[in-house]
Amino acid sequence: MSPRSRPSRRGDDARLRQPRGLSRSLARALTVGVCAAALAALSSCTVDIPTAATAYTCAEPPCPDVGPPCTDATTCPSGTPCQTATCVHSTCGLETRPDKSTCDDGEPCTTNDSCLSGVCKAGPNTDCGDDNPCTTDSCAAGAGCVHEAASVPCDDGDACTTGDTCANKACVSGAKADCDDGEPCTTDSCSSATGCVYTKGTAPCDDGDACTEGDKCGGGTCQPGKAATCDDGQACTDDSCNKATGCVHTANDGACDDGEPCTDDSCNKATGCVATANKIACDDGDACTKGDQCGGGTCLSGPAVSCDDGESCTDDSCNKATGCVFAPNDDACDDGDACTLGEGCVGGVCGGSKPVDCDDGKDCTVDLCDKAGSCSNTLTTGPCDDGDGCTVGETCATGACFGGVTKTCDDGNACTTDSCDKAVGCVFTPTSGGCDDGDPCTTKDTCAKGVCAGTLAATLACCGKVGGTLTGGHCARTPKLGGPQHLVPDGVFWMGCNSAKDSKCSATEKPQHVVDLSGFWLDLHEVTVAEFKACVSAGACKAPATPYPTCTWNAAGKDQHPVNCVTWDAAAAYCAWAGGGLPTEAQWEKAARGGCESASGGTAGCQSAAPTYPWGEVAPTCDYGVIFDGLSSGCGKAATWPVGQKPKGAGPYGHVDLIGNVLEWVADGWDPSWYAAYGPQSWPANPLQSQKTTERCLRGGSLSAAGSALRAGHRAHFAATKVVAYVGFRCAAPAQ
Repeated sequence: MSPRSRPSRRGDDARLRQPRGLSRSLARALTVGVCAAALAALSSCTVDIPTAATAYTCAEPPCPDVGPPCTDATTCPSGTPCQTATCVHSTCGLETRPDKSTCDDGEPCTTNDSCLSGVCKAGPNTDCGDDNPCTTDSCAAGAGCVHEAASVPCDDGDACTTGDTCANKACVSGAKADCDDGEPCTTDSCSSATGCVYTKGTAPCDDGDACTEGDKCGGGTCQPGKAATCDDGQACTDDSCNKATGCVHTANDGACDDGEPCTDDSCNKATGCVATANKIACDDGDACTKGDQCGGGTCLSGPAVSCDDGESCTDDSCNKATGCVFAPNDDACDDGDACTLGEGCVGGVCGGSKPVDCDDGKDCTVDLCDKAGSCSNTLTTGPCDDGDGCTVGETCATGACFGGVTKTCDDGNACTTDSCDKAVGCVFTPTSGGCDDGDPCTTKDTCAKGVCAGTLAATLACCGKVGGTLTGGHCARTPKLGGPQHLVPDGVFWMGCNSAKDSKCSATEKPQHVVDLSGFWLDLHEVTVAEFKACVSAGACKAPATPYPTCTWNAAGKDQHPVNCVTWDAAAAYCAWAGGGLPTEAQWEKAARGGCESASGGTAGCQSAAPTYPWGEVAPTCDYGVIFDGLSSGCGKAATWPVGQKPKGAGPYGHVDLIGNVLEWVADGWDPSWYAAYGPQSWPANPLQSQKTTERCLRGGSLSAAGSALRAGHRAHFAATKVVAYVGFRCAAPAQ
């Protein structure tokens, strides 16, 4: 309304009184200007209209705040989803619907929308799951459910195909299974339900041995027949059989050996054995002749041998069977030394003598025998020994030894009892029992074989002793091979799920139990592609297979991503090359949950303190790990991330990516009932589950995991030969 059309006010009584049932919009229209249509709509109402009302004029378009005229509500325009059209006094209006009334906010990604204070509020998110493993299901704002094709491994339900994979939202069969077992005695086929079938037969076969005949199938393998006959009836051949080629007939002159060295023997196939006389050296069988030689087909004796050894203590002779004989005698003899007496022949040599005794029985004389056999005894001075092992410092004077002092036998060793024996001197007898080696970084100090020694404690306080550096409250080191590592110290922790605080416990995680672990080093992060390349370059590892597009090996820009698509054996080979091994389930879980070494209340007190997640009790989000974010894996990237990108998710000892990025192989074999095999507090120290199984355990949630699979106590398992794009590993080593 323009200023010129505004009526003059004639007092406070110059106002409209809104009739009962008149809409606010209509009343507002009447106070600012009344048009003909509005007045016509009020013809049946009782309204006090100011005198100046006749001066009101209408705006163009007329009366926007007044609804159109109506006969009933069905002819009136509707408002928002939470408003109902009304027809009051022949004028259209809108009425707010009650709270919790059903409405539609126009967004297909919500369901069960309801009214609140006149506004349509969005309900829960629409469930877009289509139960198809070959689609990634999500909801797009404004569009609704989206089912995108996924390229991941699947199972077509046919045991006769391998390597099945998703394509165009369907599971496509892989290559046909190779059921050829290479065994000629089985008929090979394949059953879609059970896989390869090998039916045993009884047909003739060849066992590959040319020395058997009539081979026949039996029990699924080729059974050998009877042995081949290779006798050719020839005396001049040796008959045998070669498994590869069959019968062999080798000429053999040795078959005609007449045992006479003075004939050359041969075999003539026509006439038989032939013996020809020779003139070679021979042995006539008499050890008392030498230079024997053949003549006329026999051995002729040579000259006699000499058996004189020039030794007076032997009687020399010759035995035809054995040769020269030097028999010891017991004649008197002389060894040529004037300082020996009573020599005689003993064992064929002159000996058995005794030295001339020149000892005068005095320690302080030098007693000698000269070449002529005469004795001399000369007085000496200086140190001597009075024969008492418990004195020291004796000296010679006037031919006697005296003046010693008592020997001190304290060796300063707490692991010996010190004493003195006059015969042998100081005696230090090892003791057993506890002791103190003076090193605060050792525990259980004990005496053993006279030495006090303890076990090195791999604790944070003794970080330097085990080769680490204490930084930011964590003990760290960088080994010669592999990536950086953090120390997990000695001590006990609670392993398994605490059902009192965790409602997602599975049967394989119970009961919760106490485990004592020696200190160990654990890789700070999962082994990267770059680190694995170093092992391949050294010849200790084989390059991983890359059957999936998301395998990180040799992928551009992925050197700092965790290496994936590796088997358990490949992971174990890398850790052995790096100087350690895969961590056990217990070692991995202690790194993820922490131990009782600093908990108040001891072992019992730290049970409730053991966190559900490495960072505490806050539910997992992409702030803490590379996980499934509710819409896509890998926090929206559908792929692995470089290691160490989620520091908020670090464990109590500083290890990163324990939850998320990739699942991690551990050393243990899979046994779902292992925890139940022991009582809650009767576990052996440093436990390792048997590896005599085709399946191995994995720990830590992956980039495609959510919910309960992200807890520190969650256990997973795969066949050791399995190659998966969301599986990697990290290594452990003992702290010594």
